[in-house]
Amino acid sequence: KSYKSQFRQYMNRTGIDIGSTTLKIIVLDTAGQIVYKVYCRHRANILQTLTEALNGAASHFPGVRFTAGITGSAGMGVALESERKSFSQNKITSEHKLQDIVRQADGYRETAGRIKGDWKDVQSRVPKNADGAFLNPVQLKGVEGSDPKTIGIKLNEIADKTNTNGEYFKIGSLYGFTLQVKTEKTQKEGLFMRENRFFVEGEGNIKYSYNNGHIAADPVLASQNFLKALEKMPSLIETYEAKAQALAKDIPALQEVVKTVWRKEEELKDLKTEPAALNRNIELSLKPVDGGEDKKEEKQENRLVFRYRDNGLQEPTAIPKVA
Repeated sequence: KSYKSQFRQYMNRTGIDIGSTTLKIIVLDTAGQIVYKVYCRHRANILQTLTEALNGAASHFPGVRFTAGITGSAGMGVALESERKSFSQNKITSEHKLQDIVRQADGYRETAGRIKGDWKDVQSRVPKNADGAFLNPVQLKGVEGSDPKTIGIKLNEIADKTNTNGEYFKIGSLYGFTLQVKTEKTQKEGLFMRENRFFVEGEGNIKYSYNNGHIAADPVLASQNFLKALEKMPSLIETYEAKAQALAKDIPALQEVVKTVWRKEEELKDLKTEPAALNRNIELSLKPVDGGEDKKEEKQENRLVFRYRDNGLQEPTAIPKVA
């Protein structure tokens, strides 16, 4: 294998030194040998210069992973910039998560409250027999009386023949609660089938069902479908309240993260100011004293020059360019 192909198997070590005016990057192989280096002035534009320099280094070692250590007076600023970015991203993520949790928890509580209102109506409207069981005087359209067997036969007829095309149709009532049927399309073994599901709805605008809305074939059991759906309300209230409580446990911790303030802003500001001020002083010191027409202003810029070593690797170095 070539040196470079063997080198790709390992993780490179990269040293980054960011001073007040210059930036240096050096890449070592697993044996500690220098295989790449660059030196340039950043002119107080540290992040852009560092990004360009790192992209240049990465282009010479495609597919190779790097670990990096940062030193230098301005290097701390880069580290703090990264820390602030991570802090901000975490805070934004926590804010969104907090909003979602609060919205979900409020929704569960609101649903539980509406079910409680419906259950209160059931207890106040529905009479009980001598054994304490609710009476079941179901009223269906087209059926006289509330004989359980007659009601059950009619419900099975509706289940077999009705097609609501996905809409909820009112078919009767029970103590002021609306009885409804909805036709849904299902697919089984590649074949499309139609099935009817039955619901009961109160003033809370929540549709309750029993046995997933399916009517029993036995007429007497079929007639009890809506009453059994109403009797599920207490367990539904517990379920929604438990969901709200489970979500609420995460709210205090997220609130603490959201209101946390990053306390190193002034430190970062000072670190940014120092190299910028020093760079301005250097630029001023390079201006010619005599501003006559016979003298031309000279500016020095860094230009990266790549040279090849014996092993074929490009080694960039910086040389001054007079413009």
